[in-house]
Amino acid sequence: MSAQNAVSTDCPYSIRGKVYDAKTKEPLPFVAVQLTGTTKGISTGDDGSFEILSLCDEDYDLTFNYLGYKSIVHHHDFHHPFLEIFLAPDEYLLQSIVVEATALQSGLSTLTSSRLSGEELAAVASESFGDAVSKIAGVGTLKTGQNIVKPIIHGLHSNRVLIINNGLRHEFQNWGEDHAPEIDASLIDNIEVVKGAATVRFGPDALGGVILVNPAKVELSSPWQGSVRLHGRTNGQAGEGTVKLGKGFKRWSILGGGSWAKQGDLRAAEYQLTNTGKEESSYFGELHLHPFSKLDVEVSYSRFEQELGILSGSVFGNLDDLRRALAVDTPLYTIPFSYDIDQPKQVVQHDLYKASVRYVGEHQSLHV
Repeated sequence: MSAQNAVSTDCPYSIRGKVYDAKTKEPLPFVAVQLTGTTKGISTGDDGSFEILSLCDEDYDLTFNYLGYKSIVHHHDFHHPFLEIFLAPDEYLLQSIVVEATALQSGLSTLTSSRLSGEELAAVASESFGDAVSKIAGVGTLKTGQNIVKPIIHGLHSNRVLIINNGLRHEFQNWGEDHAPEIDASLIDNIEVVKGAATVRFGPDALGGVILVNPAKVELSSPWQGSVRLHGRTNGQAGEGTVKLGKGFKRWSILGGGSWAKQGDLRAAEYQLTNTGKEESSYFGELHLHPFSKLDVEVSYSRFEQELGILSGSVFGNLDDLRRALAVDTPLYTIPFSYDIDQPKQVVQHDLYKASVRYVGEHQSLHV
């Protein structure tokens, strides 16, 4: 036996024991065992056992400390040579814990993405969808008239920029320059632009990038929530109103809203831009059902209607009209301000339906 482990004949006493969890009855390793009032102590081994050698007195007070457990002081004498100590977990009752986070809409944390939401989106909600997206760094616009605005990413547009609206591909006349996305920026919660090589997961239409349009959601068991916004602009004497209202109950939630906008002829510095008016309306509704813990059903519908005037002086039927237009300072067919929308014009209607069912079982899940 080495000198370190030898028991001194002047101090022949020792203390042996084992420490357990009071609830699980499992041994606790690395518990600090100390002779109270001294610097002498030891830690329990992997099996929760300990032994203190070369003690001169017949009784001691022992203090047991372990992180997450209540400390105890035990008086030991040598009529009980082996100790069994049970430590109780030290539990705290917190008043509340709030965890806040933002869901990753794109589904991949490695993608390069930028988002427009909250007050930044509200500040541009009265503009067209293309103008709103252009507030995100790296996004430009292609304008064919005052009201037709398409986003440009990496110099690409139209069918090279994919739009995902509420989780679905937004199908529209995106192959030409004369049609803008039929989306009302005032009724969505946030816009996210995804760029980079990883966008290939969305298919060849995402060569330039992906624009994720995410509508507002109402959680279950949430109070009534709503908003009303009014916008106005002097150029075009335009006005717009938007309203949203929703509530979450124990097993279902509902959210709806709508907007309406009207704009007259815009004006340049020196003259009126005849037939550049706009009339636009949109509305949406969403129903979320949670009949039992493993099943979620969501149904949503939205409709977008738009009538856009195209500047009368920008459309020509022959080369003579084109030469004459280039020679004058004021566009042809210019008349005083009006809300009327005459030919040429563009009339757009777009409907979006979505239904999804999600079932999560013990060892399987289904999402359609």
